[in-house]
Amino acid sequence: MKKIISKKNKSFIFLLIIIILGSLIRVYNINYDDLSSDEMVSFWVSDPSISFKETLIRIFSSNWMILYEICLKYFHYLFGYEVYVSRYFSFFFSVLSLISFGLLLLKITKIESVILGLFILSINIYHIRYSIELRSYIFSFFLVTLFIYFAFRNTTVNQKTNILNLFILNLITILMLFCHPFTLLVVGSFVIFELSKFYKKEIISSYNIFLITSLVFTTMFFLFIYFQTTLKFIDQDILNGISPDWLWQVKPKFYTNFYFSKYFGSRMLGLVHLGILLYCIIKFKKNLLEDFNIYTFFVFLIFFSYFIPLAYGYIFKPMLLDRYIFFILIPIICLLSHFVLFIKTKFLRYFFVALICLITFLNHLFYENTGRQFYTSINPTKPDTHNALRIINNSNTKLFTFSRDDRYAINTNKVYENYLLKYLNTLNYELKYFGYGEVKTKPNKIWVIYFRDIAKGEFQIPKKFLEYRVVEEQHLNNLNLYLLTK
Repeated sequence: MKKIISKKNKSFIFLLIIIILGSLIRVYNINYDDLSSDEMVSFWVSDPSISFKETLIRIFSSNWMILYEICLKYFHYLFGYEVYVSRYFSFFFSVLSLISFGLLLLKITKIESVILGLFILSINIYHIRYSIELRSYIFSFFLVTLFIYFAFRNTTVNQKTNILNLFILNLITILMLFCHPFTLLVVGSFVIFELSKFYKKEIISSYNIFLITSLVFTTMFFLFIYFQTTLKFIDQDILNGISPDWLWQVKPKFYTNFYFSKYFGSRMLGLVHLGILLYCIIKFKKNLLEDFNIYTFFVFLIFFSYFIPLAYGYIFKPMLLDRYIFFILIPIICLLSHFVLFIKTKFLRYFFVALICLITFLNHLFYENTGRQFYTSINPTKPDTHNALRIINNSNTKLFTFSRDDRYAINTNKVYENYLLKYLNTLNYELKYFGYGEVKTKPNKIWVIYFRDIAKGEFQIPKKFLEYRVVEEQHLNNLNLYLLTK
């Protein structure tokens, strides 16, 4: 008995260490990157000083991350509306997602697979990257783990327990859908799985009937709200609203790795994970078909997460992007960590485990910012706003503005202006911002910040300063600086 308790305690301590180390990787240098233009939109939308109605108007006119940005608004209300505060909101849900993923694994597999699966996720470069991204993807990842956990929670003959589980599951579903609409793929895959299970086993309980029915009605409720709000604001043409104009059809090379190169850090790492995953599915296909359990659902989820967006893209317009289906890391890692340790050939089993863990660790250590930041300086990957303002502050010209962007229905210029002014509040610089609405006399010299992460084409002198010429320029990451003079 003591040995059993000791083993459980050791396993718990090991899991706790993995979560702590995973959290440290995510929080260390959390603000080494400034916000991208897309994140600036979330920052602008979640302004705690505006009314709730205005927040909804901003959300519906810019994106579909309703739940995330409303919660971010109140996070700012509690902890301050500052550029260095926001990322901690996503970090909080990244830690919760590690914990919830560990709990899910504990429910469905043996402890060795739990340790392996949680370790893979804790050092997964894609999960780390979006753990500090001011976007809804990490929040939706967390909610999907909860959905799967409660969807496969053992039901009992206790009617009150089943009703409570139905309520919780539908509540998570509505939160998940309003966090990101692509989680419809999760709900749809589960409904198809349940119907397929009924067809195969010819057994269905009253609980399953209520479960499927309630999920369908919850989904219909979401779609009604979604079609009446976000899509109408974005584009009157529903198909165009679903498919952004900047999204391109997948290229043929996509079918050689299915975004695994992005999910796991490099093409080689992607091929390793994809190859081992396919081997496990083929090797244990008999178990998947006969048992028809949660692992069968994972295969359903992976298949439909790719198939439905791809089919829609070929029939109508492209809509598949790697981060939209970020949640498929859940079934991928669960399948890998579970079935790899069931491979009978001892050499092959440990070879796969060592291959996954070792090359991922080495990739972090030598090639990714998450590893290199501990022993060397790291380069920003997003618009380097901080250094831009530092350069302006060190120059003789203390006045600046930005290059306008009028391509979108959303007022991108208000987004940039809000971010720059809030950034100035955190710095002890004596800089002055020149707004395009200014009616006072135009200055002799002015710096113009040109954000290049979503911009198209070369820099052009703004119409307000057409009589000016460029006398100096600085090229930073995803951002250029131009000093204009009359």
